[in-house]
Amino acid sequence: MHIQTFAPGETLCRQGDVAHELYLLVEGKLKITHMSATGKRLVLSFKHPFDLVGDIEFVRKIELMNTVEAVTPVTVLRIAYPDLEEARVHHSAFLLFLLETITKKFELK
Repeated sequence: MHIQTFAPGETLCRQGDVAHELYLLVEGKLKITHMSATGKRLVLSFKHPFDLVGDIEFVRKIELMNTVEAVTPVTVLRIAYPDLEEARVHHSAFLLFLLETITKKFELK
């Protein structure tokens, strides 16, 4: 686990890159965007403290689905996927937390 800071406008990760870690937003605001097949950049959501980024990619073992950019000064806790594997396998509470976090992303606002 590592704490990292980003300035406004800095990119944490890009759509299509190989996913290596989960980000827990500690402080600040993130913008999640997606480049459509037609080349249009869509703003999907904004993330706030205690939101996760990279959780779906971790569970599905896929490349990054979206680009994540700092809107304000941001502090994140970076957790490498291999470090999460033990929790995924041996701790049902962690799986329930991931399930709750991921399903909240599908709620209509």
